[in-house]
Amino acid sequence: MAQQAMDKDNSFVFLELFTSQGCSSCAAADVLISEVIQNTEETYSNVFVLTYHVDYWDYLGWEDKLANPAFTKRQRSYAKILGSPNVYTPQLVANGELHFVGSDRRKLADIVQGNDFKTADVELNLEIAQKGQTLDLLIRLAGDFKNTLVRIALVEKGLITQIQGGENKGRTIRYDNVVRQFQSRESEKEIFEKLIITKNINFQNAELIVFVQDKNSWKVKGVSKLKLEEKIE
Repeated sequence: MAQQAMDKDNSFVFLELFTSQGCSSCAAADVLISEVIQNTEETYSNVFVLTYHVDYWDYLGWEDKLANPAFTKRQRSYAKILGSPNVYTPQLVANGELHFVGSDRRKLADIVQGNDFKTADVELNLEIAQKGQTLDLLIRLAGDFKNTLVRIALVEKGLITQIQGGENKGRTIRYDNVVRQFQSRESEKEIFEKLIITKNINFQNAELIVFVQDKNSWKVKGVSKLKLEEKIE
């Protein structure tokens, strides 16, 4: 049994990058977000990152094996909520409240250095038990979680792809905190959730990121994470 509760300092920045292996302008954002993730791990900062691969650039000559149509749908939902006339890559969404070009180093630095940290309205405590490829997750919520959804993302880092077609042909790119599995449910004070992890995920490079999001505005109200260290045989 492993457990992680939110730190006493419950301020956070929550970043969601929408990217694609088929988009030539995405590579710079992929490198930049990996830098943020590495810096976060070294400084123990409350910066949380999810990277979603979308599928609408696959027609350019390279099928992104990390892409999921559900992530394209999520991005389109953000566009409607945030008033964006279209979707684009690379796109970063911060705290579910604002979006900007994912390769904008200056804007991203301004956010993660403290100017856009939010105080959590909801605190999360996570407990997890693992048996083989099955994870039993207990989520306890405290605070104002009325009219919210709990989102559960399994992310994996250190995924390296040699791209053999499309706009990035010939490039080898590393991807971090790639969303591999994603599910949502109604918020409750206590939530029991079972996750079946696919065999192609390396547990040593994976973690669960759980966040609470307003149903209407999609503002992120709280977030926590739990690293998975045990390798699945």
